[in-house]
Amino acid sequence: MKKIFQVILVIMILFISFQSAQAMVVDTVNRKALATVIVALDSFYQNKVIPEMKAAILKQPPAGVTLGVESMESFRRDSVVVYNDYIFIQVRKLDTILAYQKSIPVGPGQDSARAMILYINGNPMYDIPFTIDRGTQRFICQLKKDSKYLKQFNPEFKYIFSKIPAKLRIGFKNGIIIDKDSGPSVFMKYISSWALWCVIGFFGLIIAAYVYLAGKTTLIRVGGARRDQFSLSLTQLSFWTIIIVISYFYIWIATQALVPITGSTLILLGISLTTSAGSKIVDKRRNVEITDLKRSRGFLTDILSDEEGPNVNRCQMFLWTVILMIIFISKVISEQEMPELDPGLLALMGISSLGFVGLKEFEKKPEERNQIRKGKDGAKKSDQS
Repeated sequence: MKKIFQVILVIMILFISFQSAQAMVVDTVNRKALATVIVALDSFYQNKVIPEMKAAILKQPPAGVTLGVESMESFRRDSVVVYNDYIFIQVRKLDTILAYQKSIPVGPGQDSARAMILYINGNPMYDIPFTIDRGTQRFICQLKKDSKYLKQFNPEFKYIFSKIPAKLRIGFKNGIIIDKDSGPSVFMKYISSWALWCVIGFFGLIIAAYVYLAGKTTLIRVGGARRDQFSLSLTQLSFWTIIIVISYFYIWIATQALVPITGSTLILLGISLTTSAGSKIVDKRRNVEITDLKRSRGFLTDILSDEEGPNVNRCQMFLWTVILMIIFISKVISEQEMPELDPGLLALMGISSLGFVGLKEFEKKPEERNQIRKGKDGAKKSDQS
C-alpha cells in the first residue's frame, strides 16, 4: 500500500512539473503561432478547446494582419474613400482574429463587448458594425453619413474639396484595436469629385438661365415691360428658390438620399412669399399704375433705391438676405442636410422684410415724383430766364 502511494505521489509531481513547463512555453512562444494552433485545435475538436486556454494565450490582439482598405465603388481610387461608401478591410489570418474575439472575457450580459466595429484614427464608430466575408477574408461596412460618431470629423474638412488622412481599423467595442499603430492609411473625403462637379455644373446652368430670364423677361421686374424696374421682393424670392433647389440637388447627389425639408427652409420661403405679396398689396393701395413705373436704372440701383435715392431699409433687407444665404449654404455643405437655422436669425429676416413692406407705404407715389420733377424743371427755366 505504501509503494502504491509513493507511485501516485511521483506521478503527481511529474504532472505538476509538466504543467509548469507548459506554462513557461506559453509565456515564451510566439503568441501568433499559438493562436493559429488553437484555431486548428478548435476545428479538429469541434470548438471544444478550453476557453481559459485561449484567453491565456491570446492576451494581445494579433498584429500585422491588416493588408489594405478600399472603397467598394469600382471607379474610386484605391487610396480614397468617401462618406456613404461601402468599404472593405482586407486581412490575413482571419481565423486568428476570430479566435482572439472569442477569447475576450466578458461578464454576464456583456457579449456586445466582443462586437466588431470600425475605428477611424483611433476613434470608435459604435454605430458602424462589420459584416465578414470569410471567402475573401474581408471585413465590410458602410461609412454611413448619418453616423453621429462619423460627424466628429466634419470640422476637419476645411474646404469642400478637402480630404483627410485616415487609418480605418478593425476593433471591438471594449476599446481594443487591431493594428492600431501600423498598416496602411487612406484619404477620406466628404463628397466625391464627380458629385461635386455635377452640382457645380447644375448650379452654373441654373444661374445662367436665371440671369438670362432676369435680363430678357419680366421675371423679377415690377411691371410688365422689360424696361421696368427690378423688384427687391421678387429678387429675394427668386434667390431663395434657387438656393433651396440647388441645395436639395447637392444633398441628393452627395448622399444618394432624399432628405426631409426642414422648418427653417419653409419659413424662409414663407417670408419671401409674404414680402412679395405685401409689396404688391402696398403698390395696389398706393394706386401705382404700371404705366407710371419708372424705367430701370440698373439692377443694384433699382433694388437698393426708392424715388429719392438709396434707401436704408432696402439695403438692410438685401444685406441680411445675402448673409443668411451664406450661412444656409455653408451649413448645407458642412452637414449635407437641409439646415435648421437659429430662430433669432429667422426673426431678424422677418423683421427686416416687414420693415421693407411697411416703409414702402411712405415712398413717394409716381404722381408726387412727377410734380417734384415739374417743379424742379420750372425752377431751372426761371433761373435761366
